[in-house]
Amino acid sequence: VDTRLPALQPFLDVLPALVKAGYPVLFTGDFNTPSHLDWTEAMVGKDDHIRYAVKWPVSAAIVDAGFVDTYRTIYPDPTKRTGMTWTPGYPVPRLRPNEVVDRIDMIFAGGNIKVIDSQIVGEKDGKDVDIGVAPWPSDHRAVVSTVLLTPATPPLFTSLDERIVHVGDPIVVRYAAPNGEATDHLVIVPKDGTHPKDALMSLPPAEADFYGAMTFGSARLIPGEYEALLVDGDGKEWARNNFWVIGRDAVPQIHTEKEKYSANESIVVEWENAPDNRYDWVGIYKANDSDLYNYLGFLYTQQASSGKVTFDDLKLEPGKYEARFMLDDGYVILASVSFIVGE
Repeated sequence: VDTRLPALQPFLDVLPALVKAGYPVLFTGDFNTPSHLDWTEAMVGKDDHIRYAVKWPVSAAIVDAGFVDTYRTIYPDPTKRTGMTWTPGYPVPRLRPNEVVDRIDMIFAGGNIKVIDSQIVGEKDGKDVDIGVAPWPSDHRAVVSTVLLTPATPPLFTSLDERIVHVGDPIVVRYAAPNGEATDHLVIVPKDGTHPKDALMSLPPAEADFYGAMTFGSARLIPGEYEALLVDGDGKEWARNNFWVIGRDAVPQIHTEKEKYSANESIVVEWENAPDNRYDWVGIYKANDSDLYNYLGFLYTQQASSGKVTFDDLKLEPGKYEARFMLDDGYVILASVSFIVGE
């Protein structure tokens, strides 16, 4: 609950309005949490690990936001079809002792969408598996849902094909523009810049095209954070999206605000030239600890190529430590820095 709901919040800030407006929205993933639609009173005792009905907060928040669980739409009674996705084994059928199995991989649908079917893909002859594959290569089963949707005109936006651009590479900006090339412009500005005061480059949308992509060059931009704006003929800003320009040979770097901290002091860690993955993270470890699972605290980077995080209340004992920049919810170290906690 401590980590899953905060990870979900950026989506809840945006998606409910799209659903309410009738846009077809599919929200999928390994949510790493069971569903309140499975942990019902009727399921208590049906599986050994379900001892109580639980309103799991992540799935409940998504349903409260106007989504339906596509699998439970087709199979509403979990006592008849649990639809387990974690885990058939790794590799199948090997399970650790006391491993808990549950349905944690889900496809939610909202807006103008009708659910037609939903199937489980997994190991051949597995319980509740609709499409069997041998050998099954994953520790998760997959979910495949068939839906009928009505297309909708997208809201006005700008987006970047690549949010990390090496100096000299093209900057491809996609857009939905209000009036097209007659009046609208796509504008590149430094972070938090405005048009026309901070404009570095601008182009109208493609001729007679309200939706599409325009390409800018990055050779004249110094490394740093920038934004692509969509503005109309009156100068009104309709959308903006950020990206980073980094040197061609740049590699991820990390450092602490101080080399030595006192006990119970907040630890500030900064980074730059990171790959901008959604779940890149910074972990605090004891110095030279080779067990990558032994992090003492972690914070996600919020998909920022450069930025900083502050660790509060770690309660580290005096000694030597490392801050490590880790790749995309995994355990690949991209950069590290040492620091000391004193008395």
